[in-house]
Amino acid sequence: MNDHADGPDEPGTGPGPEAGRAGGRLKALRQRSSAVQDQVGRRREELERSRHLGLLLVARRRFKQIEGGDLSVLIALSLFVAMVPLVLLGFSWLTGFSSSANLASFVIHHYGLHEPVAGIVRDTFASASADRSSSSVLGVLSWAVAGFPLAVSVQKTFARAWRVPMLGWMASYLRGGLWFLLYVATQFGVEAAKWTLGRNLDLGVLAGLAGLALTFVLWLATPHLLLGKDLGGWRGLVPTAIAGTVVTVGLRLLSLLLLPRWLASWAIPFGAIGTSIALLLVVQLLATGWVVVAAFGAVYWERIADQDTVIRAELDG
Repeated sequence: MNDHADGPDEPGTGPGPEAGRAGGRLKALRQRSSAVQDQVGRRREELERSRHLGLLLVARRRFKQIEGGDLSVLIALSLFVAMVPLVLLGFSWLTGFSSSANLASFVIHHYGLHEPVAGIVRDTFASASADRSSSSVLGVLSWAVAGFPLAVSVQKTFARAWRVPMLGWMASYLRGGLWFLLYVATQFGVEAAKWTLGRNLDLGVLAGLAGLALTFVLWLATPHLLLGKDLGGWRGLVPTAIAGTVVTVGLRLLSLLLLPRWLASWAIPFGAIGTSIALLLVVQLLATGWVVVAAFGAVYWERIADQDTVIRAELDG
């Protein structure tokens, strides 16, 4: 029996020519891959330095850096839980002005729903009506519980995007909660005005324009309200206001197109549960839009604001 049949190579022997060629090809492939990666990196840096396309690329990178997808899911779930009682509270007070103003009628009218989807939506919210006293208690309690993670998540999202020190949980809750209540009041006020003035075209147009103005002002004040920092005046915040207004209006129009389709896909086979899923998908779009606005506004602010102001905001705890 040959003792060296399965043993190591004898001294002086090495890998065969095939192994050498394979190693050479692998090394060349690694070098080529590294060269391609370096070229892609340089090209990305060039694009990011461009005025318009670069802004979008940097904003996209900021969105990924702050884990915008995960944040949007967290915000969406908290928003969905907190919004339902607040909407019911709002409609319970609105019925004092219009007996036909209820959540089901609003959804059916606003999204142009037809049977059988309209009937499913009507049945879903039929048991959701409440008088003012009970709904007031429900709204306050729901906000105290479900609104806390929402308020904190919104504030933390802007803090991450703008790279400023995180606030304490109480300050996050107060600032985020105040912003959300202002957002709801603005949007609900616009819808209430359109509902009551919708029969008059001129007044309806005025209500829509007033809604755009209020939305712009709200997003203009959002960074100051959520971050509580000296951001160097209003000029650097105008891009955030424009982006927030465009996203708000764009998502509202997009929901007009998507929600009826989602309701047809989910509500018909699954009833009330399917209706909730379709509404949750719309809320997810809204939450994603908020995170996108935070990332875009932060990147634009860093480009046009005074650098001393940027550094001071990022370091001031």
